[in-house]
Amino acid sequence: MGRKPTARRTGSADAGDPDAGAPDARDPDADDHDAGDPHAGDRETDTRETRDADTDALDDATRARLARKARRREAKRRRILAAAADELLDAGVDGLTVASVAARADLSKPAVYYYFASREALLAGLLVDGFRRETEAILGAVAAAPDGVGALVATLRAYVGFYEGDLATYRTQQAWALRAGSHTELLKREVYPLSWALMSEVEAKLAADRARGRLHADADPRRLANLAMMLGHGLVGVYAGMDALGGELRFDLGALLDEAERTLRRACAPKRSRRS
Repeated sequence: MGRKPTARRTGSADAGDPDAGAPDARDPDADDHDAGDPHAGDRETDTRETRDADTDALDDATRARLARKARRREAKRRRILAAAADELLDAGVDGLTVASVAARADLSKPAVYYYFASREALLAGLLVDGFRRETEAILGAVAAAPDGVGALVATLRAYVGFYEGDLATYRTQQAWALRAGSHTELLKREVYPLSWALMSEVEAKLAADRARGRLHADADPRRLANLAMMLGHGLVGVYAGMDALGGELRFDLGALLDEAERTLRRACAPKRSRRS
């Protein structure tokens, strides 16, 4: 369990977190002394290190030290997000607080605030992280697809596969997204670029199919790419909802996924030339 925060409390910084405190300027749990680090005593402020990082004439020891610190910070950020994901599943959106996440991550609250300025920022970070991992998984499947239609199928199957074994995570993400209110800037900054990269990759493969005469002339590559994602989202959404209710559907997820693939392939198939 992490040590008790020593930062002075300044009132509730988070809606829903009854014991929230103000974020510190630096990470109070920062561990600047690696074993064998010749710079073990160095504790420059973030401002100083940012200025150093912008200087071209860095010596090798300074570069190595800054690289180590960046890796430690990223590892701690990942640790906080993993703890937040577990807490969200166990406690739900209303039950998640900075204090509960800090306890689960074995960190102080100020340490969590160093990376996420508020409870809502932590939840938003969790949502973006999940979307990034989802997109990376689908992009990997799309890159391995042999052609455009294969990329469509890969998009559909990779989306479903990403959540099929973890429907609870899908439900909690959707529940928070629906309740969180407007996050226009967050979407523009973090989510849309990932989505556009994925859609562009699928679209490019479909355009190559069209150039080879392997795609229906009326098919729109961009719309097809979006359709494949929405088909996956719809299938997962229905099954996640029924799973939560303890209900059953007539067809299992695999059977419907196979039918969706066949439908996509039929829609993309070029018209056969009529014989004279």
